[in-house]
Amino acid sequence: GVAPASGTVEIAISNGGSGGINIPAVSSFSDMANYSWATTAVEYLSQTGVVNGIGNGRFGPEQTIQRCDFTLMLCRAFRFDMIGGNSFPDIPAGSYYGSAVTTAKSLGIVTGSNGLFMPTSALSRQDAMLMLKRAMVAAGWSVPSGAEGSLSRFSDGAQVSGYARDAVASMVQMGVVTGDGANRLKPWEPISRAEMVLPAQSITGPSFGRSALMAAREDWLEPPMPMTTSTSASACTFFARAS
Repeated sequence: GVAPASGTVEIAISNGGSGGINIPAVSSFSDMANYSWATTAVEYLSQTGVVNGIGNGRFGPEQTIQRCDFTLMLCRAFRFDMIGGNSFPDIPAGSYYGSAVTTAKSLGIVTGSNGLFMPTSALSRQDAMLMLKRAMVAAGWSVPSGAEGSLSRFSDGAQVSGYARDAVASMVQMGVVTGDGANRLKPWEPISRAEMVLPAQSITGPSFGRSALMAAREDWLEPPMPMTTSTSASACTFFARAS
């Protein structure tokens, strides 16, 4: 794969294994040419039904992911049983993400703000980490409490909001987040569709390459489906691109 660009936040995820799903060297989506670092994860999650394209053979990697879509992705990745019913007044009846938001709310993964969910708003990196930790807890994973010292080593660690500090610190401690080349987390910046697929693959993929993550999900899933890749890269990387 193409080497990571400078000014990126990395999450290393080993893909390991053999057999099962075959990941092509060239993406099946026409707009992934400049996102080779995310191709393996996008193809894997597409083939396993966790993510979809945006139509016309495109994935939309550069588009900011909406809160509703990340919620749906988490519910699919963790295989939560979907439930119906009302969740927030700004969730349209019959929306494709309605059941996922209701499910996530019932599990404590999302809580909304001032009674609203704001489904089509952009999702910040710190909110993505918060939702990911809550989903891990809801799924029965053993997730450590976040230590303040885990954030203080980043130049912008103080910028992480109070409500998200524990979750972001936990993700740092588990090796999910490592910061960028300038030692930043960039917690307030929005996460793109290309960037969001790596955390999802860390949930559903064949192996994590991180002992803390392996311990967290031990005995939770049946052995995941192995995959092969025709690329030379042995790991995927989650990038939070610098502006």
